[in-house]
Formats: sequence, structure tokens, C-alpha cells
Amino acid sequence: MSDIMARATAYANSFNASGGFNNPALNPQATAEASKNQRDAFAQIKQVLAQFGLPASLSDWAWTMIQNNAPANQVLLDLYERPEFKTRFPAIEARRNAGLAPIDPATYVAYEHHAQQLAKAAGLPPGFLTKEYTDRLLTADISTAELDERIKNGYQKVAEADQATRDAFRQYFGVNGDQALAAWFLDPAVAEPILEEQATMAGLAGAAHNTFGGWLDKTRVQELAKAGYDVDRAKSGFEHLAETSALYQESISETKDMTIESQGLSATFLLPGSPDPTSPSIPQHWQVDPMVTETAAEAKAAIENRRSGRTAAFKGGGGLASDKDGIALGTGD
Repeated sequence: MSDIMARATAYANSFNASGGFNNPALNPQATAEASKNQRDAFAQIKQVLAQFGLPASLSDWAWTMIQNNAPANQVLLDLYERPEFKTRFPAIEARRNAGLAPIDPATYVAYEHHAQQLAKAAGLPPGFLTKEYTDRLLTADISTAELDERIKNGYQKVAEADQATRDAFRQYFGVNGDQALAAWFLDPAVAEPILEEQATMAGLAGAAHNTFGGWLDKTRVQELAKAGYDVDRAKSGFEHLAETSALYQESISETKDMTIESQGLSATFLLPGSPDPTSPSIPQHWQVDPMVTETAAEAKAAIENRRSGRTAAFKGGGGLASDKDGIALGTGD
């Protein structure tokens, strides 16, 4: 844009300095050529402004300034203050007022195109990423790299996941439907690392549900995510918990309450503490004893004590014994 303005201004200034159309040295052919050059210069300004989505009225305004010998840099400075320009590029002034790094119209338009391409590739709901939404992202200084992360490692990670993961995200964060999901992950007010963690949490909860049923407490899943676990890293641990789930169901002779969600997760993934005992929507045998505060080492010891106790009971004659599933039927002598 600045290059076109500079060339048009240089031409107009040179033409005006020579007397313009009142120059007696101009013959009819030269006059016609000058008229053509003026039309070409004006057309270039109009074309460039149109490419940036600016109205034709600004072309008339800019050309009038140029003909009045305004320098190119002054035309550009004044252009930024025009209401038509501010309406088209509101984030430029908003960023300036917020003390953020300035951006020019070319960068603005490139960002808009990139965002639309991302939205289409990711399957965001049609019409979701409006100009107003893109203006908000630019105003909040959401870079194209961060926008990529929000869409690929946030929105797509949940939107394209299995039903259990989507259900977990809805339960944990109250977000239902792709439109709401897109708005959640592209909200400039929420930091991108938090959004990625939330997507990971939903994936972990969905994987756990698919492996051994029930829904893990949100706080407990967050501990897994903060400990660096994702679905792939947690897979073998979840499978182990499913295989040994009977260990967490007390027999008549066992008095200690143990749950998959408390001791099971602590021992398997080396997590501290226990989950919220008031957490809803988990199976009855997962209900957490609020007094359970074992460390990971203590949880592992408690599980091993139960396993060995069941094995000893079986060897001692009749009753229940432990196998890889935690429990088996046996008969005494």
C-alpha cells in the first residue's frame, strides 16, 4: 500500500510542479498522456484499497490529498485515522492503545486468510470464525502459531474424539456442541496451555471410561494431566486398573475401603492424595472415603497387602484368592 501511495504521490507532485494541465508546454498528445497517467495512478490506489477491503470513498479522499501535494507518508498516517479504515481494521488501533506491537493492513489481511484456512481445514462450524471474531483474536495478540495450537491441540482433539471424550468434556466444563466447543477453544481470554490441558483431561477421562467404566473425578484427571500423562502414556495404566479392578471391591472380611480412583490411581500413576469424596456420577464402589490420604507408596502398600491377604486366605484353605484380576474362587481342604 505504501509503495503505491508513494508512486502516485511522486507522479502527482511532479506533474503539479510542472504546472499541471495549465503547463503551456503540454501539447494535445502530452495532455492525453498526462490524463491517462492520472487515471492509472488513481486506478492503482483504488485497486489496492479494494484489495484490503476498504471502500471506494477512501480512494477519492486519498487522490484528493495527493493532488493537493500531500506527502505519501502523510496520506498513510491520515488514512489510519479515517473512520472507514478503523471500521475495517479495528485491531490496529486497539493494539496500539494496549501497547502491543503494531501491525499493518497487509499483516492483518494475511492473518484473516490464515485463520479462515485453518477453520476450514479443522472443520470448525460454518460461519463461526467471523471478521469480528478474528478482530478479537488480533486485539488479544493471539499469533497464528497459537491459533494453530488452539485449533489442532484443543478443538480438534475433542471434536474429532470418541463419544466418551466428548461426554467427559461436557461433564467437566459444561460445553455442549461443536459451536460451543469452538468458542471455548478460541476464547482469547483463556490461555492456550490451559485449553490444551483441558483437552488432555477429557481424553484421559474418555480413555478411562472406555477401559474400566465410570467417570473419573475432574480433580483427579487434572492431576494426571499435570503429571504429564496423555492418553497414550496412561493406556497401560488404565488397562492394569481394569485387570485388577476386583481388588478395589471389599470382601466381607475386609474392612479397609479402597477405590480405583483413590488408591488405584495413586499407586499406578504415582499421584498424591485422593479425589473429591463428593464427586457425582461415579460407580458406588468408587465412592471415596474422605479419610483416605495415602501417598502413592502407602497406596501401593495397601493394595499389595490386600492382594497378599487374599492369596494367604486361599492357601490357608477355602475362600477368596487373588489372581491377576484381583480375586478368584477357591475351595478349602
